[in-house]
Amino acid sequence: MTFFLFFYRAVPSAVFSQPPIGQVGLTEEQFQVVSLLAFFKSHYSVSFGTEWFNESKATKEYGDIDVFTANFRPLKATLSGLPDRVFMKLIVCAKTNKVLGLNMCGEDSPEIVQGFAVAIKAGLTKEDFDSTVGIYPTAAEEFVTMRTPTRKIREHPPAEGKTDHDVKAAAGV
Repeated sequence: MTFFLFFYRAVPSAVFSQPPIGQVGLTEEQFQVVSLLAFFKSHYSVSFGTEWFNESKATKEYGDIDVFTANFRPLKATLSGLPDRVFMKLIVCAKTNKVLGLNMCGEDSPEIVQGFAVAIKAGLTKEDFDSTVGIYPTAAEEFVTMRTPTRKIREHPPAEGKTDHDVKAAAGV
């Protein structure tokens, strides 16, 4: 008998609406909730009593994350005069560069996300995505051409107005 370990973080989901939505892996919001709960649990004597939180080690496992986004009008919408747009988001571990999650809203997003679920499950990194040649002109190619993070979410952000170097120097580190 063969048994398979099911990896729930790599289960893609889709909403077949207009426009359709697809998602696989950790979302930015899920990461922020887990980070906030971990903060309260470490600083206050609180118990959440949920298996979801006790099993989730997102902040310890991944630490800080980088968020890459793209919001654009696809070529076929431009050529046809349609007002359609596509929004994409990539969640990446800042420490390991592992791609943790992927979200998309736009035409063909369920099909595109299904393909990238394999990459998430395989543990591909942002460098793996960056070194992949995208098919032009497709919306999916945007996931492999995102180069600069839109946001950086840090567990311990540096003091406002000071660089990391200034903060460490002031602390005597």
